[in-house]
Amino acid sequence: MPNEDPFVGGTEGYSVVITGNMNPAIHHPIWYKDIGALTDAELAETGATRQTGMDSGSPKTNGSAAVAQIICTDVLSQFTSGKIRIICLSQSYTISTFDRTLLPRIREMASLVFQVLTHTPVTAYGLNFNVHRETTVGNVGALLAQVIDSTRLELMRDSKAERKAKFAYTFSEQGRALSVSIEQSRHAPNMVFVGINAHHPITLPQGIRQFDLTPLLQESMRKDSLDAEQILSKIMDVFKTDGVS
Repeated sequence: MPNEDPFVGGTEGYSVVITGNMNPAIHHPIWYKDIGALTDAELAETGATRQTGMDSGSPKTNGSAAVAQIICTDVLSQFTSGKIRIICLSQSYTISTFDRTLLPRIREMASLVFQVLTHTPVTAYGLNFNVHRETTVGNVGALLAQVIDSTRLELMRDSKAERKAKFAYTFSEQGRALSVSIEQSRHAPNMVFVGINAHHPITLPQGIRQFDLTPLLQESMRKDSLDAEQILSKIMDVFKTDGVS
């Protein structure tokens, strides 16, 4: 579909999510430009201008992607600038892209926003890396079931029924829980979906209410991105042949 929203139906998605007590009403593109979080070109891509404020018309078309109109209310704000989308709810802030090369940019934008919103109580932040990749196997779900069947688990092993499996795996360490999901992609049986979420809870010393999120996001983006690349590479190695060793 030429106008399918790539943020919803694409094969890649990356995001920074920050949880806490948010004020969605201030998250308008003009405010982002005023604090230096949007360039002139990025502001233009949102459809907002200082003369018209919010664009209340129909969604625009940017290339082949359907661009959502600007929403700015007390409970929800959303706008899209090219390959970047921002959604703010009362308890969460999300900045996302479907272009991996823009990961540094969305991290930078989130940092700039929360450098201004130092009074916002933040409870956690997370980074998400979601990809759908084509494999050389005909049925990813069936291969994942073979992985399960190769273990000591006795899951109706004598049954002739069709088998499919999906995995959820979590690594927990100091300051981070890294969760990995593996399953057959919704796009095609020969495609695998890998979702990697790095969750970072924030616990501040008693009496401390304001802090700079920037260095935390910067270091986490570096480490989490590297770990995500290595995990994805190892997973894709499993699908290079039509069997399980």
